[in-house]
Amino acid sequence: MRIRNFFMMACAACLLLSCKCSSNVTENSSIETLTAETVWMLQSIRTKKITFGEDGRIAYIQFRPEAKSVNGCAGCNRFFGSYEEPKAGEIVFSEMGATKMACPEHEMEIEDLFLANLAKVNAYRISGDKLELMHNDNVIMTFEKTTLPQE
Repeated sequence: MRIRNFFMMACAACLLLSCKCSSNVTENSSIETLTAETVWMLQSIRTKKITFGEDGRIAYIQFRPEAKSVNGCAGCNRFFGSYEEPKAGEIVFSEMGATKMACPEHEMEIEDLFLANLAKVNAYRISGDKLELMHNDNVIMTFEKTTLPQE
């Protein structure tokens, strides 16, 4: 009888512990973080929708969490730098470096806006396929998950 009671208590304890673990997995899986596999294509800056020429050039950003680095294309030139996440949902970018190619005026305008506004970002929010870079609670830039074309 003692063995049966011990076995029943052990089963109940395992059941309770497994419920607690699955609860944590559900809570943690709802938190979306920056991942290296994701490329984010620029959709808008402030309230201005961004459109690109037919040559296939796009502005995008990609994070490398393991190195705390960021890179991408600002509309014309490639950019690179680093970032810190002081706490969940907050982000601070370093001063960005960039290549210096000449491009059509439209692409240079997008690039100037992109880099100037990136310097103001201090928060981010990910919701499904959408990334919002913000200054406090104000959305500065919106991005959408994408796949880069093969070069």
